[in-house]
Amino acid sequence: MSAPFAESAGVEARLIDEAADWLVRLAEADASEADRQACLQWSQRSAAHARAWQRAQRLLHKLGAVPVELAMPALDRPQRNSRGRALATLGKLALGLAALPMGWQLWRVREQAGWFADYRTQVGQSQRVALADGGQLLLNTDSAIDVRPASDHCALQLHCGEVLVEAGRQPLRLQTRHGRIDARGGRFVLRVLEAHARLDVLDGAVRVTPAALGQTQTVHAGQRVHFSAAQLAGPHASDAVAATAWTHGMLLADKMTLAELASELERYRRGLIHCDAALAGLRVSGAFPVGSEAATERTFAMLSSIYPLEVRVAMQGLWVSWRPRGGVQT
Repeated sequence: MSAPFAESAGVEARLIDEAADWLVRLAEADASEADRQACLQWSQRSAAHARAWQRAQRLLHKLGAVPVELAMPALDRPQRNSRGRALATLGKLALGLAALPMGWQLWRVREQAGWFADYRTQVGQSQRVALADGGQLLLNTDSAIDVRPASDHCALQLHCGEVLVEAGRQPLRLQTRHGRIDARGGRFVLRVLEAHARLDVLDGAVRVTPAALGQTQTVHAGQRVHFSAAQLAGPHASDAVAATAWTHGMLLADKMTLAELASELERYRRGLIHCDAALAGLRVSGAFPVGSEAATERTFAMLSSIYPLEVRVAMQGLWVSWRPRGGVQT
């Protein structure tokens, strides 16, 4: 690794370590408003600080999937030692946070969207659900949905993740925090992201109503829209093959940046994938295996054989880093 790359990695490791310390500090019983303000100021010090804080929070959100063999040694460790340990990697961050007070962990569980949903998939899993009126649902990885059939319609609520819907005989209404989907027959794919939702209509037509807007838009087969509570963008042309590739355990990338690919692959495995800044903008295309942790590891092997990057996996897959191999032009 060249000197600039090594220096960048060193700075990032230090900031991640500091972010871990802040998470541990804020989880303690005597954490004060002054502590929270100091953490906020730290996270806003630079773009690198903000990235480190965001990644630490994302790992905290996913700690429910930490393997027992990783969590148990941390739980056996005296709590007073958790604050003082230097957490040099996100893997160590996971070990440290597993030792936090039970109250913090229970709070995280309660706040996790869709924890008590009727149907929920874990990271790397999918699930098919048959509706009473003959319709079908296919949940993608890390997704949660409620099903409330009624006498004259089928009511669904997608809390998080992605679902392929095949409407049955009854009218169907699917609610998300961003807005509502109404359909009479047809097939569509809906994915809920943090800031918006993405809808691809495969067959038929559906109506979209953003939560805070008084307008409804009809979206037809072959079209895609993005919508949030206060905005609706589109329609645009939809690629049905790409939109449903995950149902066959694949991810289709068309000039996707490596940073975007890393984010997509994270949906299918525990922990995080860090893409070095020198590689983040590199464009990749192809069909990549997803659907499970083992599948994403096959994707790692494909990437390292085609592109100038090396893949390092630590802490039983909880921490993955993509680093430049030799000189890289982005």
